[in-house]
Amino acid sequence: MATQDFRETHSTNPVNAQYRMHELMQGALYSAHNLVLDSVTIDTSADNVAQNDVLQLVNVPAGSFVLAVGVNVATAEGATATMKLGDGDDDDAYGATVNLNSAVKSCSMPGALTEATPNTYNPAGSQGKFYASAGVIQGVANHALDAAVFTVAVLYVKLFG
Repeated sequence: MATQDFRETHSTNPVNAQYRMHELMQGALYSAHNLVLDSVTIDTSADNVAQNDVLQLVNVPAGSFVLAVGVNVATAEGATATMKLGDGDDDDAYGATVNLNSAVKSCSMPGALTEATPNTYNPAGSQGKFYASAGVIQGVANHALDAAVFTVAVLYVKLFG
């Protein structure tokens, strides 16, 4: 199993919608400076991925709350291909079998609630996750990948720090 780091091939882009939200909310105070949409595109035809490789995708700063993680498959793999999507604490917190063999879009929300004692959500991170210390959104390839092209997007709010 190898670890491939894709985090340095992109930059964090704050979503600055303050001026538009001010218009929409007719004067209500709103600021999106701490709302961040960060994404990375992976082309496995250029960077082959072996089964069980760990793909480090997006940094999450300490004091942030991840709202959602999404995947957009631009080019399907052409064979059975899935990936776990999570972090270092829970490798499938945002999805256990993200399909990379179909040109589709998917998102970790809303998830499925299982009522029990205690109630649980599947995937575990589907209702968001707070990162007290810095974390990394990562993927783990359930199959070898050599054709898929996909983008992973992470929407989070910087609450502290």
